[in-house]
Amino acid sequence: MPFSAAELAAGTTLANLATSYLVVTDDRDTARRAQREASERAVRDMLTGLPVRWVFLEQLTRSLAGLRRAPGHVAVLFLDIDGLKYVNDTYGHPAGDRLITTCAARIRGALRPADLLARIGGDEFAVLLDGLERPEDAAGVAQRVLDALHRSDRRHRDALQPSASIGVAATDDPDLPGATLIAHADSAMYRAKRRQRGRYEMFDPSAYAVQRARSAELEQLVEDLRTALPGDQLTVHYQPVLDVGGGDRDLAATEGLHAVEALLRWRHPRRGLLSADAFIDTAERAGLLPRLGEWVMRTACRQMMLWDEALGPRAPRRLFVNLSTVELADPMLIGRIGGALSEAGLDPRRLTLEITEGGLLPEAEAAADAMDSLRELGCELAIDDFGAGYSSLSRLTEIPATTIKIDQTFAQRVREDPSAAAVISAVLAIGTNLDRRVIAEGVEDEESLSALLRLGVTHVQGYHLARPMTPAALTAALAASSG
Repeated sequence: MPFSAAELAAGTTLANLATSYLVVTDDRDTARRAQREASERAVRDMLTGLPVRWVFLEQLTRSLAGLRRAPGHVAVLFLDIDGLKYVNDTYGHPAGDRLITTCAARIRGALRPADLLARIGGDEFAVLLDGLERPEDAAGVAQRVLDALHRSDRRHRDALQPSASIGVAATDDPDLPGATLIAHADSAMYRAKRRQRGRYEMFDPSAYAVQRARSAELEQLVEDLRTALPGDQLTVHYQPVLDVGGGDRDLAATEGLHAVEALLRWRHPRRGLLSADAFIDTAERAGLLPRLGEWVMRTACRQMMLWDEALGPRAPRRLFVNLSTVELADPMLIGRIGGALSEAGLDPRRLTLEITEGGLLPEAEAAADAMDSLRELGCELAIDDFGAGYSSLSRLTEIPATTIKIDQTFAQRVREDPSAAAVISAVLAIGTNLDRRVIAEGVEDEESLSALLRLGVTHVQGYHLARPMTPAALTAALAASSG
C-alpha cells in the first residue's frame, strides 16, 4: 500500500532528525578530540612526547619541597644538543627532527624509570633527579647520558651522531626556587659548551657570580648604547693608510696619503673614550648595528667633502669604511650607502667598503648580491683581516675586491717569524697577478716597517706611522708643510 502524504512527511522529518543527531554527535566527538589534543599539547612536546617546561618546573618544585620531609639532594641536568642548527640548515628540518628524537630516546635510556626527562626548548632538554644522596651522583648520570648519546649505531652508518653539552646543578635546600636551580644548571651548561662540546660541567657558584656580574654589565652597556647616538656621544676618528712605495711617509705629501679609514669611537660618560672593539658585539646583540653603521657612513662621507673644501689637493682621496656581517645581509644597505653618498655629494668611486672574510660565510648568497650591488653603485671593495682564519685562494677570485688588507698579526710577527714573511710575500704575489692592491695593517714599529718594505709592501697602516685622529687633528696634520 502506498504511503500517504502525511506518512511521507513524518518519515522525512524523522530522517532529518536522525541525520541532525548524527551530525551533532560527530561534531561533539570532533570537538572532544580537539580538546584532548590541545590539552595534550599543553603538557607534552608533540615531536618527542616528553613533558614541556612548565610541567618539569612544577614537578621540580614538588621535589624541592619534599626535601623538608626526606633530606637528600635534588639535581637538574640541563642539556643542549650540539649542532642542531647546522643539521637543520645543511640537511633540512626532517633531519633535525630525527636528531631530536634520537637524542630523546638515548637520554631516556640512560635514566632511571623515576627520573623525569622534559624538552624545554628547540634543542634543550632537562632531567630531574630526585632522591640523591650526594651531588656527585648527578655527575655519574650526566656521564651515562653522554655515553649513550655518543654510542655509534652500526645499523645506520649514515645516521647523525648526536652529542650534547650538559650542565649539572644539585641542592639540598628546600627553599631554593626551581627556576633558580634550572638557571644554575643552564649556566654550567654554557661553561661546558665554551670549554669543549660533548662534556658536562658541575655548577660553580663563583663562576656563576662572575657571569651574572658580566651580564649585568652588558645589560647596562646596552642601555647606555641606546642613548649614545641621540646623546651625541659617538664620534668618528680617521686613521691614514699610507703609500710608502716611493719612500715618502709624509701625511701632507700628495702621494703619501692613500686613504683614511673611518673608525667609530664612543665618548662614554663614565668609561671614557671607547674603541669599537669594546662595544660592537654588544651593539650587534642589541640590534643597533644598522643604525650605527648608517651614522658612521653619513658622518664619514660628509667629512670627506669638508676636507675637500678646506684642503683642496691635500684632502684624502679615498675613504675606507667597515661593513659588518649584519649590515652586509641587510636589504636596506644599498639604499643607505647610496643616500649617504648622495647627501654628501661624494663620488662613489672614492668609497671602499671593508668586508672580513668571516663576514661572507653566513648568508653567502645575500652577501654576493650585496657586493654586486655595491660595485654597480660605483664603490670599491676590500677584503679585511685577510689570513685571520677563513682564507683560501678561491675566496680571492670569488670576491670582487680591489684591495686586500693583510691581518695585522702577520705584520707584528714579520721580524721573527719566517712563516709570516712567507705569507706576506705570497699575498703580494697574488695581489700583483690578480691586480689587487695589498695593504699591511698593524705596523707598530720601525723594524716591522723595514721588514715589510724589504718584502715589497707599498701600502701600510698602523700606529707607528699614524694613529687614528679626530677630524680636527687630521686636518691640521694634512695642512702642515711637507717640507
